[in-house]
Amino acid sequence: MNFKQNLTMFFGISFMLIFALSGMLILREIRDVLLIQSFGSNSFVAILRLIQIPVTILLGIGAFFLTRNGKIKRAFHLFFPINILFSLLMLALFYFKGISLHPSSASTATIFNKIVASTFYFWVGFSNVFTIVLIWGFANQHYTFKRASYQYPLILLIASLSMGIYIKYLMGFIFEKKLYYLIFLTSAIIYAIVYIIYFLLREVHLRKKDVLKKPSLKYLIALIAIVFFLSLAKQFPQLPFKYLLKQKAPQAKDYLMIMGSFSFKQAIYGVFTLLLGVLLGLWMYIKGSKLLAKIGGFLIIVITLLGLYVFKMPAKEATIDIKSAYSLMPYGMFMSFVALFLYLIKELCYFRFPLKNRFSAKILVDLIFVSIAMPLSTYMSTVVIVMKGSILASNNIYMGMFFISMLICFIALYWINKEQKNNLIE
Repeated sequence: MNFKQNLTMFFGISFMLIFALSGMLILREIRDVLLIQSFGSNSFVAILRLIQIPVTILLGIGAFFLTRNGKIKRAFHLFFPINILFSLLMLALFYFKGISLHPSSASTATIFNKIVASTFYFWVGFSNVFTIVLIWGFANQHYTFKRASYQYPLILLIASLSMGIYIKYLMGFIFEKKLYYLIFLTSAIIYAIVYIIYFLLREVHLRKKDVLKKPSLKYLIALIAIVFFLSLAKQFPQLPFKYLLKQKAPQAKDYLMIMGSFSFKQAIYGVFTLLLGVLLGLWMYIKGSKLLAKIGGFLIIVITLLGLYVFKMPAKEATIDIKSAYSLMPYGMFMSFVALFLYLIKELCYFRFPLKNRFSAKILVDLIFVSIAMPLSTYMSTVVIVMKGSILASNNIYMGMFFISMLICFIALYWINKEQKNNLIE
């Protein structure tokens, strides 16, 4: 293996993720603000969010057929130029047509503004997800399982830390100066940089051989189950905890200050988890893919225990205070970061697919099924709260859904382990 090529790919993927995650966050922030400011009815905004699901699924199906047989280059050459042009169009409309993020009244927003806001909402909802899918899919086309096992956590560690610093100063400057149109210019530049990095990396070849035997249908179903139910379950432990914090800090300013004070701890837990991920990856590098499902199963047990601990907080509602709530916050954070590494475990599962099927499988699992799971968890939460009358009264139901979801993930990893016991990934 050429060390220089490996280093080039490592830092190339890292920088692609740094810019892509930064672009995802800034576009998500302005998307939500623009949508809320353009529509006076919260119920209509909820309808648009519901429509987002079939829109993303349809675009995902189109991407699936576009990139069949491993033709991931088609997606890069079509997606990024369109995204750059779309951002520049939004810049022109925002700057020259006078579209405002802060109109005096939502009812004064024109029909044109509402159409622009809706179109932008749908496109950002798809492009934010698809950009990340493309980058990891590209990495999976070039990396081997063994090198990915310890380098992927390092890549994510570099990208996460750098992106946090980047967003803090970039967003602070834009919002402090109220230069909102710069967000669209910035997003166009970000997509252009990611596209340029792709061009520089596309001829780097790290692989020597490919998996020839296709995995069974059961393997694909197991991978779908893990991603779907992880996406579904991760919200449930947060609901009673955040509700509890809001009860103890009813003023929005106090709540935001409390949540903001956890940023440093959040970074520490993130570094700790991803460094642990590197150590586990090195272990897999030495022992091979037969450890993959076993490590994933251990992580699911850890997440489940931490999640059930977090669910116990509402039982202490009568006596808990801000200081106690503050001390419990790290458990929720640590759980989310362990889940983050479990997603990296999922990424390594894609190496079981032949190159020509690998990216198609990723679109199916990470784009289409995640697009269903994420809003589904929100609507399930809403229905349960309406039925039970409050979040705390719904706590046992959330705990049950969380536990069942994690159990399904554990069983799915058992299925995956049966196909990996002979190191079929290598």
